[in-house]
Amino acid sequence: MNNVAQLHVAMALKNTEFFEVLLPGGAQKYSLIDDIEPDAEGYAHAPTEPGLGAKIDFDLIERKRIAVLSCLRNPSNQGN
Repeated sequence: MNNVAQLHVAMALKNTEFFEVLLPGGAQKYSLIDDIEPDAEGYAHAPTEPGLGAKIDFDLIERKRIAVLSCLRNPSNQGN
């Protein structure tokens, strides 16, 4: 998911010429159905879907989940 947000920021900056994508992709990418892949000429293209354009693989995340963290508020400690 980091690559998607990073690519959007890089494309918004006039003086950005490079975008680094770590390879091999399978070892570095996680949680997206279609992550950013450089084309045959080495260019990365931003997704065209709404928002960041990322399609999150919630099924994969659920299968790999090992714990759920939660923060329970203490009702007697209002305001904190």
